Parts: sequence; structure tokens; C-alpha cells
Amino acid sequence: MQKPDWDVFWEKRRPSFVFGVLCLVGAIAVGRVAVIAQKLDPWQDFWVVFLFSLLLIWAAVATFFARSRFIQRVSSENIEARLNEWILKFRFASQKLPDSAGYRFAYRITAGDGQAIVIGRPTKLDNYLRYRTDVTVPERHRRALNDLGENGRARFMAEYMAECAKARVNISSARALPLTVKIERTRPITRHLNADDLWTGLEAILQDIVIVVSHIDLCLERVREPREEITSAMFAAPSSSTPDTESWTDTAASRKADSVEG
Repeated sequence: MQKPDWDVFWEKRRPSFVFGVLCLVGAIAVGRVAVIAQKLDPWQDFWVVFLFSLLLIWAAVATFFARSRFIQRVSSENIEARLNEWILKFRFASQKLPDSAGYRFAYRITAGDGQAIVIGRPTKLDNYLRYRTDVTVPERHRRALNDLGENGRARFMAEYMAECAKARVNISSARALPLTVKIERTRPITRHLNADDLWTGLEAILQDIVIVVSHIDLCLERVREPREEITSAMFAAPSSSTPDTESWTDTAASRKADSVEG
């Protein structure tokens, strides 16, 4: 039989216990005030009840704001355990990844839309959590990128990386294009880190995915425009209203008339 860890049990139950004791003391004090108030004048009853109510409200508010002090602070030693608690809180499907040289620990989380996101603690960045994910490029984008040719893809990559940098999306690797794009975000491990910060980090990664996919269309249009303009210029019929065309027509007609007269 496993021996209970009373220290951990007390850390989790201490805030509830302290709040219960305060409520008990408050109830006893209310009873005492009621007894005393029966022997006082009405104006004295008012001030006794008023001052006690004021103190009781102050104690309740102070207890509410002091609850955060009873919660165990996040540190480098307990960050993995706290991360597991937050994952369970949001009911994410998760899997711990095998140990590696690059990470002290890493968990794969499946978001609501099915996107897999890995959260880990890098070995070289001991006081940070890193969010990373791979975005699979849609099939229509793959065909378009393959049709650009080597020079077109090189220009596309320059445009694409610049646009993602403007949108503050950290792409760790795009060499696998037109197949995948790797996105990363890093957040510091602070003593006030909580479940809301985990949710914010996941939302930021999901927003990055939308930006990464939408910017492919934007950059493809920019790369295609010059080639389409050149093609249209080569096959466009010359307009007869231009000065060059008019002068060339007049010169040709005068030369033909001179040859007939000769």
C-alpha cells in the first residue's frame, strides 16, 4: 500500500482549511455581537454592527486576494508537474515524448481542431517553455510552388520569410517547403506562470498557423504578377494611337509612294 504524502496533501488543502477557520471565527463573532447589541441603545447597536460588518467584509476581500499566496509558486523544480495539471485542467489529449538531448521534457498536445503542438523545456534555455508545431501545406499550394521553378521558389521564400517576420511569426524552418513549415514560440518560466498563460501560448500558436497558411497565397500572387505582366506585354497588339506607330506608318507610306513614282 502506498504511503500518503502528507506534505503534499497539506499544501493542497491549506487554503480551504484557513478559509474555513476564518468563517468559523466570523460566525462566533456575529453571535457575540448579537448578544452585546441587545443591551445597547439603538445608535450604539448601529455603530457596533456597522464596524463589525466593515471588518468582516475587509477580511473576506483580503482572504480572496491572499489565496494566491497560499498556492505553490512555479519554479524550475515543479514546472513539469504544474504543466501536467494545466493540461488535465483543459482536458487536452496529451502524450509525453521520449527523452532527448535537446529537451528536459516535452509533451505533445492535440488542440481542439486536431493540430498537434509540442510543449517542452529546452536544455539550452533552462528557464523557458517552447511551443512548436509543424504546419502541413495544402495540396493546392504545393502544386503552385512546384510550378514556380527554382528561381521562382527562391523569390517566393524571400517574400514569404519577410512577410512572416512582419507578422511576428517565428518560423524555425521552411526548408521542407512545399511540404511543411515549422513554427516556434518561447515563453519564460516565472513564479506567476499559470494555466491561463498556457492557454494564451496555445492561442498564439494557432493564430500563427492561420498567418502562415494565408501568407502563402499572398506571396504566390506577388511572385506570379511580374511573370504575368511580361507575358501580357509580349503578346499584346501595338496600339495605332501611339506617336511611334503613327510616324512609322507615315514613313512607310511615303517610301511606297516614292517607289511607284520612280
